[in-house]
Amino acid sequence: MKITEALFTSTLSSFYFDDQAAIKAGAGQDGFTYVGETRTPGFAKIRQSGEAVSVLLKLENGLWAEGDCAAVQYSGAGGRDPLFTAARYVSWMNETLRPLLVGRDVSEFAGNARFFDSLEQDGGRIHTAIRYGLSQALLDATAKASGRLKVEVICDEYGLPIEFEPLRLFGQSGDDEGCHQQPEQRQPPWALLRRLLALQHAGQDLQRRKHFALRLGRSQPQQPPDHRQRQQAPQH
Repeated sequence: MKITEALFTSTLSSFYFDDQAAIKAGAGQDGFTYVGETRTPGFAKIRQSGEAVSVLLKLENGLWAEGDCAAVQYSGAGGRDPLFTAARYVSWMNETLRPLLVGRDVSEFAGNARFFDSLEQDGGRIHTAIRYGLSQALLDATAKASGRLKVEVICDEYGLPIEFEPLRLFGQSGDDEGCHQQPEQRQPPWALLRRLLALQHAGQDLQRRKHFALRLGRSQPQQPPDHRQRQQAPQH
């Protein structure tokens, strides 16, 4: 089955882009934002709305596959790709990627993912956000072309077993965990220390965070129901 149409739509991501260099340099925090001068190229503010590009692929069977090109919070820091803005990349994606996608066979995922992962722009690999979103859309396309779940496509092509165990998830609440933690079951938290100054009070801070989580009664998460039991045929 082939792709008959490819669209790229500008949108917003679920979090913000933060100028890590400015924060490390001591930018002041004003509620949920920061004040001061930016230090990383591309940033207009120390904290600004995250951007993304949605990839929409129409298949011959009439179904649409989708993926979202989104970058990390600290773009442009520590060797990461530069700030990802939709205005900068959508035109290039239409001009370069669309002709490569329309007419492409999506009967298998891995080969298509490797092809786009190896593409270059301006002498280097294309932005990680684009590769991330394209791989999502291509995986979704293969799944919808073959009537399988995406996890089934991955397991089939990479020779992996399908597990029915609950997945372990990592949650991050940011600096103000009292405000952002939801009434979910958690293990005692790790610490995310973004400033060297925080190391001075790291021990006390870790104890405070641990006791905060324990007060919520979430030090030992309950196990979700065993999905394998749902797979068993009824006994007569």
